[in-house]
Amino acid sequence: GELAYALNESLNLLDFGDPATIAAARGALAPVLAKKNGGTVHQISAIGHAHIDSAWLWPLRETIRKCARTFSTAVDYMERYPDYVFGCSQAQQYAWMKAYYPGVFAKIKERVKRGQWEPIGSMWVEADCNLASGESLIRQILLGKRFFKEEFGYEPHDAWLPDVFGYSAALPQIYTKCGIDLFVTQKISWNQFNKFPHHTFLWEGLDGTRIFTHFPPADTYNGEMDPASLVFNVRNFKEHGRASRSLYVYGYGDGGGGPTVAMLEQAQRARDLDGLPQVQLERVADFAKKAKEDARDLPVWAGELYLELHRGTYTTQARTKRGNRKSEFLLRDAEFLDALSLVLAPQRQENAADPARAVYDVTGLHAPGANRHAAALERAWKLLLLNQFHDIIPGSSIGWVYEDSARDYETIAQLGTSVVDSSFAALDGLIDTSAFQEPLRIVNTLGFERGEVVELPNGEFTKVHVPSAGYTVIDAAKPLPAADQPVSVRQENGTVTLANGILTVSVAANGLITSLRDEEAGGREVLAPGAEANLFQLHPDKPNAWDAWDVDPFYRERVKDLREADRVEVLESRPLRAVLRIERSFGKSRIVQDMILSAGSRRIDFDTRIEWNEDHQLLKVAFPVAVHSLRATYETQFGHVERPTHYNTSWDLARFEVCAHKWADLSEPGYGVALLNDCKYGYDIHDNVLRLSLLRAPSSPDPTADRGAHRFVYSLLPHPGDFRQGGVIEEAYKLNVPLRSGRLPVQKGALPSAQSFFQVDQPGIMLESVKLAEDGADVVARFYEAHGARGTCTVHTTLPVGAAARTDLLENDLEPLACENGSIRFGFRPFEIVTLKLGIHEF
Repeated sequence: GELAYALNESLNLLDFGDPATIAAARGALAPVLAKKNGGTVHQISAIGHAHIDSAWLWPLRETIRKCARTFSTAVDYMERYPDYVFGCSQAQQYAWMKAYYPGVFAKIKERVKRGQWEPIGSMWVEADCNLASGESLIRQILLGKRFFKEEFGYEPHDAWLPDVFGYSAALPQIYTKCGIDLFVTQKISWNQFNKFPHHTFLWEGLDGTRIFTHFPPADTYNGEMDPASLVFNVRNFKEHGRASRSLYVYGYGDGGGGPTVAMLEQAQRARDLDGLPQVQLERVADFAKKAKEDARDLPVWAGELYLELHRGTYTTQARTKRGNRKSEFLLRDAEFLDALSLVLAPQRQENAADPARAVYDVTGLHAPGANRHAAALERAWKLLLLNQFHDIIPGSSIGWVYEDSARDYETIAQLGTSVVDSSFAALDGLIDTSAFQEPLRIVNTLGFERGEVVELPNGEFTKVHVPSAGYTVIDAAKPLPAADQPVSVRQENGTVTLANGILTVSVAANGLITSLRDEEAGGREVLAPGAEANLFQLHPDKPNAWDAWDVDPFYRERVKDLREADRVEVLESRPLRAVLRIERSFGKSRIVQDMILSAGSRRIDFDTRIEWNEDHQLLKVAFPVAVHSLRATYETQFGHVERPTHYNTSWDLARFEVCAHKWADLSEPGYGVALLNDCKYGYDIHDNVLRLSLLRAPSSPDPTADRGAHRFVYSLLPHPGDFRQGGVIEEAYKLNVPLRSGRLPVQKGALPSAQSFFQVDQPGIMLESVKLAEDGADVVARFYEAHGARGTCTVHTTLPVGAAARTDLLENDLEPLACENGSIRFGFRPFEIVTLKLGIHEF
């Protein structure tokens, strides 16, 4: 404090003091603050910045006004301070300026040309990187860079995420394949237990890709350009001896505002003042170039960058997280069907919806005569990406924001469903159904064959086999085939037992699973000795700070097991499916759950509805299993990561709550158990107990967060081998991407009654997306390697493909690939994302 005071006084004297006093002040400070660090002058590159992180403070409509005020002020200051450089990320904010403040937008474009304004970040918004899918993260960059190129003729090459709550191990590959070579954040400085050891380093992703990474050592994106902060910036820098440059981000961030005149004046004085590091106002792109040239022998950090804080964001505002997951997979299906219908029925009628717009929904407007499907999909994607902002989807915004997001997900559903329906209208008329009495078309958009129990229009069930990324037609009028192993239900002494020849599940009168035997594994008991599974557990949830953001480790010290059931009854008992309904009441809340076992399936589904009216409670569900392993496996974007099941070190303990996507798995050699979900993200696996976080009830900043009705599905999947041999990845996709069925007329058609459009000859190569190319008349198919293996793969397509190329994630061609009779071969490395562009004949 004394040092900062002395520095501030000396800076003031520069303007108002006499030369002798200034010289005395410099002389007094020089011995205390040397400019040398290991013999090297430390250079600070400073970028003016306005984070405008307003979602937790304001509704989106107010955020637009906040942007305009901040941007207008920044432009005005540039006239007074010609060396002032202002950096702003988030293409969405620029789109708002273009729509509602064209005068401000025109000034921004002028300053970009001058070099005083730098579009940074490359993304549509500063998205949460735990919860957004891999495909969503690609679209954040694809649409962000596209906007910057079209509007400014400028392509950022940095990823700017100062305030995101953790960083997936998939990001280095995503960034690099999107033309990004610098990653910047500072949030890791907020770690709860362990100080992160680096500021400038190479971050290695799960596939081995490395990216140059810098954490501004001032540990803030709200720097005030005061001497104390500049000195701390240098003292805190971890890579002395390896690098001599760091980045200082100054300006008011949260809520907006940007740099002030006082900050800019202090920046002028800090250029070359004894006792302070040398400060240069410049662009992030300039800093990146100099920092890379300056750095040597940098350390490597491999794997995810886990933030030891804000773990409640995996669970808070569950309806928003459900809306995100459902929207991601709806748009996946819509793009797949859109591409097929345009290739196979180019004269199709496009009947996409155009629902009413919110004030912040300003993008995706289509010109008369434009492709209505493309316009609807672009608008839907941009709404989805907007709601992945790092205070919206994590659940840390005010209640008004979630009123907006609920409407946005309804809009996305209308847009996506209209494209699906319009595409089916074009495709269905091409399928030959002349051999059927009551044709029923069933579509599988996933890249592997599926055999599942489905419901017919008359309410009966049948088992169907649908080819990879294709469809089949069945006759709903024909007698249903008998099940090879019908599902049986037995009730005895208050216990209900469900069995399908693979699994035998015993449920006690209180609705808890007391036994789960794997008959194909010699009757192996899956549960731990004496354990009860599917146990709901209620914890007091009162974090020390950041109510909506945090779950603190002491929550585990108190727990209430919900062991009593109001009612347990057999709801369905059919050869192909059995349903056991369990009802529970507790506090002011109620759970109605259908436990479903289907013929031929290893999956036990729990279709759950909760009327949730608790305060500051955390609801989890637990499965103690007879499996021992020091590490559990969790799905992340484009792959998986392993995390400890023990608390040996402080780094292990910090991971008491972690993020996963569709599944988490605990396996020992020869056997394992996975816990799947259709819209949840928070897990903890400690010792042999798998738990999924279901609901929270914070009161700030939204006092009604999560109260009310919820519906979700989670599934238990015992399996032989590890998660690879056990088909965990495929089952998780199947849970999240249902088969799509529809009645067809009896008709002649050019397409057969069953067809696969894409087939892959290697296990673990997942078809993530099929879409029309952003530019031109090609089809883009994206795959990723999910097992952590290396090899070569052949993709076969029945689409009329004449040429193929491998591209980056922005769909820029990298190399041509041979395409012979629809077969395309390529090599892959562990967890690699492979994007193919397919040239279509007679498009």
